Amino acid sequence: MQLLATALFIGLASCQLPTAKLGQGTFRGTTTAVSVGPTSSVTVEKYLGIPFAASPVRFAPPEPAPTATDEQDATQLQGVCFQQFSYPEAIHNFTQQVFNRPPPNETEDCLTVNIFTSSGNTTGKSVMVWLFGGSLNFGGNAVKTYDGSSFAANQDVVVVVPNYRTNVFGFPGMVEGLDPDERNLGFLDQRAALQWVQDNIEQFGGDPTKVTIFGESAGSLSAGLLVLTTPQNPPFRAAILQSGTAGLLPRQVSAPGGVTAFSKLGQALNCTGGDTLACIRAAPGLKIKDLIEKQSIAFGPVVDNVTNPENPIALRQERRIADVPILLGSTAEEARVFVTIYAGGRNVANLTNYLATTFKDPAVRERVSAAYPVGPGGPFPTEYDAQAAIWTDLQWTCPALKEANLSASSGYPTWRFYFNASFPNTQTFPNGGVYHSSEIPLVFGNLPGAPQPPPTDEERALSDAMQTIWANFAKNPTAGPGWDAVQPGNVHNLGVLGGPQNSTGFATVSSNVTDSRCDILVQGAAQGGPSTPTGPSPSASSAAAMSLKIPGEDRGSMVAVSVAVFAAVIGFATQLL
Repeated sequence: MQLLATALFIGLASCQLPTAKLGQGTFRGTTTAVSVGPTSSVTVEKYLGIPFAASPVRFAPPEPAPTATDEQDATQLQGVCFQQFSYPEAIHNFTQQVFNRPPPNETEDCLTVNIFTSSGNTTGKSVMVWLFGGSLNFGGNAVKTYDGSSFAANQDVVVVVPNYRTNVFGFPGMVEGLDPDERNLGFLDQRAALQWVQDNIEQFGGDPTKVTIFGESAGSLSAGLLVLTTPQNPPFRAAILQSGTAGLLPRQVSAPGGVTAFSKLGQALNCTGGDTLACIRAAPGLKIKDLIEKQSIAFGPVVDNVTNPENPIALRQERRIADVPILLGSTAEEARVFVTIYAGGRNVANLTNYLATTFKDPAVRERVSAAYPVGPGGPFPTEYDAQAAIWTDLQWTCPALKEANLSASSGYPTWRFYFNASFPNTQTFPNGGVYHSSEIPLVFGNLPGAPQPPPTDEERALSDAMQTIWANFAKNPTAGPGWDAVQPGNVHNLGVLGGPQNSTGFATVSSNVTDSRCDILVQGAAQGGPSTPTGPSPSASSAAAMSLKIPGEDRGSMVAVSVAVFAAVIGFATQLL
C-alpha cells in the first residue's frame, strides 16, 4: 500500500510539472518558489537543457535541433561545453576558484538553453538573453550564478541562458579546410540560440520583438559584436554590455597566432599526416582539453566580416550596425582579480616591471606613475593597488568611455553605468574589492550564502535596484535606465551603482571623476606603449593607444593584448608568464 501511495504521489507530481510544446517536441520543466517579499512568493517555471541546436559536429557550424516524439525531460541542468583553464597550476587553480565553483559537467554535446519564466498565462513578456563571460575559453549556463529564477520572479521577464562553444572548440582560428565564414563557431552558436528564441519564446510567455541581449566580459564582447554585425532585423532590440567593449577589438584579417595554435595542438596530438583538421576532429575531446590547458595553447576569434568585422568604428560611424539603445559600463576595480591571478593567487605586484612592460618610453612611465602615486593614506597604498587601478582604467574604464562616446556620436541612444560595491560574501579571494564579474550575483539576485557570510540588507537592496534598472531598460529601452544619456563629445553623467554614499541604489557622477586619468593613459600608450598584434588595423590609432602588455617574458606577437581583448585576457596571457 505504501509503495502504491508513493507511486501515485510521484505520478501526480509529474502531472503538475509545466510543459512547453515546441516544434522540436514537448519539454517537461520544473518549478521553484521565489520569495519576492516578506510574506509573498512567485512560482517560476524552469526549463533546463533544451537543445537549441543539434549535437555539434566538431569545428562545424550549429545545425537545427532534432525533433523528438516523446516528451523530453528539462528538469535538470545539462553539461557545459568543454572549458579551458590554462596552466601554470597556480593560475589554473585560482581561475577556477574564482570563476568555476562548483565545477559543472563538461561535454561536447552542449548546445542547450535554460529558460526561466514566472508561472501563469501571462504573455508578451520582455526577454533577456544572457551571454556568459569566461575569456572565450570557459563558462556555461550550468553555473549557479546564472540561474534566472530570481530575476524572472522579481521583474516578470523571461530569462534565457544559452551555452556556446569556447576555446579551440568554438574558435579554432584560420585553419585550412574550414570555411572562412565558419571559423568563429562560438559566435555562430550565439546566433543560433537567438534565432531559436525568436522561433520559440512565445511558448514561454515571451515576446520575440522584445528581446534584450546582455552579457559580461566575453559575453559583453559577444553582445557588442552582435550589435555591430546585425544591421538588418536584429533578433534583439537593446543591449546591456557589462565590462566589455567589442568596438575596440584589434582587427586581424590574417591570424598567424590562430594557425600556430592549431598546428601546435596537432603536433601535441601526433597529427603528423597531411590532414591535421581531420586528425584533431577525431581526437577525444577530453584529451584536447587536457592538452590545451597544460600547454596553454590559446585560441580566439578571427575577422570574418560576418560575426567579427574588420572595421567596427567605420560601421558605427556610417550607421551600418543594429539601431538599438545601449547600456554599458564597468566595475570600479576590475583588474584586481587579474593581478591576483598572475601572482598565483596572491595580492602582490611589481609595479616597476608592470610599467616597464606596458609603456616603453621612460617619460611615459614617469607620467603614469605620477598619476597613480603609491603610499600610505592615499588611494593606492601598495603597488598592487596601483597596478590594479592602471590596468582597470587602461582595459575597462577608458575603453568604456571611448565606446560610449563613439556610440553616442554616431546617433545611438547610449547610457553608461559604473558599479562600485563590495560585500563580504562576494569576495572569492582576499582583498578582491569591486573586481571583474563581482556585479553578476547582484544582477541575477543570486547572492552568496553559507559558507560565505549572509547577504546584508544593503546588498539585497542594491540587487533589487540593479534588477529593476536592467529589467526596466529591457522593457522600455528608449526610456533609458533612469539617468541622462551620454552626449556626444561632452562630459556625461554615469549611473553609479553602490558605493559608500549610495549603497542601495544609484546616484550620478560626472565622467570627469571616473575617467580623470584616461588622457594620460591613452596618450602614454600611443607614445610609448607596446606594439599591437600584426595585421590590418583601420582603427590603429585607438587600438595602439589602448594596448596593454602583460608582465612577463616576451613570447611573440601575442604578448601585446589590446584593452578590448579583456575577453581573452586569461587565455592569451597565460602564455606569457
